[in-house]
Amino acid sequence: MEQATGKWYGVIWNESGSDTRIDYPGADHTYPSGINESGYMVGCYVIGDDWHGFLRTPSGTFSQIDYPGASWTCANGINDSGQIVGSYGDSSGSWHAFVDLSR
Repeated sequence: MEQATGKWYGVIWNESGSDTRIDYPGADHTYPSGINESGYMVGCYVIGDDWHGFLRTPSGTFSQIDYPGASWTCANGINDSGQIVGSYGDSSGSWHAFVDLSR
């Protein structure tokens, strides 16, 4: 993770020494947390006080992941089959885990 002018984002370095910045469009902060062998990446991003999960394709396209009815969502890992695990919070302040088998 890198920080530039108070903003956190992820970075992928490759063998040639160049890097790719992982920064969800419009986010205040981006926190990558998992990547699979195909290069799909998951994590969380923050806009204001709102936390959302994300999926990033190897080509750099982002998709938002929100558990239905949750106060916040974070995607924590992705396996080589594309199944995503994560956590979310409800309105009572409780934390829960989820597995997304739909991908």
